[in-house]
Amino acid sequence: MNKILKISIGSIQIIGGLFLIYAIINRISEVGMISFFSVILPFILITGLCLYAGIQLIRNKGKGIKLSILNFGLQLFQFSYLGFYWYYFIGPYVSFGYQKPRNSNYTFLTDFEYFTGTLISYIRNDTESHFLAINLVSLVILIFLFYLKQENSKEPKLKKNVESQIQQATTVNRQ
Repeated sequence: MNKILKISIGSIQIIGGLFLIYAIINRISEVGMISFFSVILPFILITGLCLYAGIQLIRNKGKGIKLSILNFGLQLFQFSYLGFYWYYFIGPYVSFGYQKPRNSNYTFLTDFEYFTGTLISYIRNDTESHFLAINLVSLVILIFLFYLKQENSKEPKLKKNVESQIQQATTVNRQ
């Protein structure tokens, strides 16, 4: 089961990273020149993290779990507050939260996407409207990743116990 979880979560990250690449190329072709430091550099870093974490997780590397936790942790919350806007997810997406449009009251917010990748992070002049949403898919995947991390930390202890038992058995047999 652990191997299936790692392959599934790793595949979501790799496919999501490819969707992010498509999204930025599409966005650049629509808008034209985009600022390197405010859009392109964060995009390259996040996409690199996404792809690298997925590959390392599938290859069964220990750092793949840590990088995947970081990647899905960044996707857990989407928000806009005091003009700063953060909206990032890859793969399936279900969220709930609240929003306060400009000159309006608070309202309940729900959102659902099939399989897309979105990374939006910018500062805008709109300090009156804001929202906060929690990505439920990211939350579930984080729970699985923490389970995998816990199982992964048990494996070296079990291996050491087996090795010490074998060593004790061979010592007893020699005597």
